[in-house]
Amino acid sequence: MARRGQNRDRLLEQGLELFAKQGFHATGVQEIADTSGVPKGSFYNYFDSKEQFAVEVLSRYQDLQCQELGALLERGPGSPLERLRTLFERWVGGMCDSQFSGSCLAGRLAQELAGEVPEVRPALDRVFNCMRGYISRCLREARDAGELTNGQSEEDLAEFILNAWQGAMQRSKAAGDDGPLRVFVTVIFDQILRPPVGAAAGH
Repeated sequence: MARRGQNRDRLLEQGLELFAKQGFHATGVQEIADTSGVPKGSFYNYFDSKEQFAVEVLSRYQDLQCQELGALLERGPGSPLERLRTLFERWVGGMCDSQFSGSCLAGRLAQELAGEVPEVRPALDRVFNCMRGYISRCLREARDAGELTNGQSEEDLAEFILNAWQGAMQRSKAAGDDGPLRVFVTVIFDQILRPPVGAAAGH
C-alpha cells in the first residue's frame, strides 16, 4: 500500500513538472511514466484518464501554491505590500531563471484545456480562487495598516492583479524577455497600489 502511494505521488510530481514545462498535449502518458519510474500500465491503476490525472495534478499544484502564498503573504517579513511585492519579484526571478519557458501551471492548462475539457474547469477555478484569496487578504491587511488607499475593493484589486500577472507571463514568454513582467511590477506597485501624494498612513 505504501509503495502504491509512492508511485502515485511520483506520477503527480512528474506530471506537475512536465505539464508546466511542455503543456498537457505535448506530454504523453508514456513520458510521465518513464520519468516517474512507474510502468505505463500502472498509470491507469491510479487515474481513469489523462484528463482526470490533470485534475489531480492541479490539486497538487494548488496545495503547493497555497503553501508558498501563506508562508510569504501571511508569515513573511515586511509590511503587507512589501510582502506582496516580494512575492511577484520572486516569481519574476523564477521566470527569468527558466529562460521564460516556465509559467503558472494553472494558467498554462487553462489556455489548453478550459475550452475543451470541462471537467478541468472546477480544478482551475479552485487554484485561481486560492491565489486570489491570499492576495485579497494581504491587501485587506495593507488597508487596515493604512498602507493601501486605492478605493477599489480588495477582491477586485486581487482579481485584477492576478489577471494582469497571467497576461504579463504570456507576453514575456512570447517576447523571450522580462520587459512585460517588469512593467507589471512597476504599474501595480508604483502606480495602482501606491498611496496618493500626501496621504498619511492610518488615515
